[in-house]
Formats: sequence, C-alpha cells, structure tokens
Amino acid sequence: MSETDFPEQTPEQALLIQRVQRMMQIAGATTALAIAALLIAIGYRLFTSEGSSATNDVTATLPGLRWLAVALTRRSVRASMARLAAFCATSP
Repeated sequence: MSETDFPEQTPEQALLIQRVQRMMQIAGATTALAIAALLIAIGYRLFTSEGSSATNDVTATLPGLRWLAVALTRRSVRASMARLAAFCATSP
C-alpha cells in the first residue's frame, strides 16, 4: 500500500479541526448525560413502584375517564372469553 502525504495544516484548518473536536466532545458528553438520566428515571420507577398496576396509573392521570378504562377492560375480557369459547369448541 502506498502512503498518502498530507500537506501541513494551516492555522485556520487547525482551529477548525479543534472546534469540531470540541463540539464532538460536547455532543458525546450530552448524550452520555441524557442516557444516564434516562436509566436513573427507569430505575427509580422500577424500584419505587409498590405493586401498582398500569390501569391504576392511567386512571390516576386521567380523572373523569375511569368509565373508558372500565369499558376497554370489559371489552378485552369479552373478546378473550369469546376466543377461549371458540378454541374450546374446536378442540376434541
């Protein structure tokens, strides 16, 4: 393989490369900080949830729409029961 000879950098090019490297370091540090914050938030939610279910969380955050949660739950139970009945009817 042949080696490519690069010309010497001008001071303006060196300054530009230095700025780009600095911006890349800032972007990497910001990304690492965001990932760390996300993992801390997820860990906090996992270790402090005392057996609460997702339905209770939705009901608590959407006051006045409890009837919707109940209706959706009833519909999913009815659909599951219908699938179970159909399965039992087809199996020997």
